Amino acid sequence: MKEIERWKPPPQDWLKCNSDAAWDESKENCRLGWVLRDHMGCVLWMGARSLSRLRSPIEAEAEALRWALLNMVRFNYRRVIFESDCKELIQAIQEESYRPSIRTYTADILHKLDKIGDHRVVFKSRQGNEVADRVAKEASNFESNSSVLFSTMPSWIQTYVEADKPMV
Repeated sequence: MKEIERWKPPPQDWLKCNSDAAWDESKENCRLGWVLRDHMGCVLWMGARSLSRLRSPIEAEAEALRWALLNMVRFNYRRVIFESDCKELIQAIQEESYRPSIRTYTADILHKLDKIGDHRVVFKSRQGNEVADRVAKEASNFESNSSVLFSTMPSWIQTYVEADKPMV
C-alpha cells in the first residue's frame, strides 16, 4: 500500500507557504488560499480570497501563488519554500516555453520570487497541501473580489493544521 504524502515542515531557518485554488465551472468565482507555517508547523499567516472566475483552473492556481508571494514580499519574509499541488504551474515557472498562455502570471511570479531572496518553488501532492485547499474552499463564504488575511488561526482550520503538525 502506498504511503500518503503528508505536509512536512521546512528546515529550521525557513518558512513554508502552501497555496491552492478552488475551481468550479458552475460558479461565477474562484477561490484562493494560502498558509504560511514555520519549522514547528505553527501557522504564521493565512489568506483566503474570492474573485471573479478566471479563464482556467491553472490561471487560478497561478493567481493563488502570485497572491501568496505578494503577501510574503509585503511582510518582508525571506527563505520561503512555496508549495503548490499544480504540477503544470510548477513546470511553467521552471520552463519559460511551457504553457505560454500563463506567461504573464509566471513572469510576475518570477519577479516577486526575486524579491524574496532564498526560495524554492516545488510541487506537493494534494494530500500534502490540504490546509491550503481547505483555506481556498472557505473563501466560498466571501463575496466576490474580497480577501481576508488571518494572523491567528480560525477554529474551522485547526483540525487540518493539527493533523499536519510534526510528531515531536
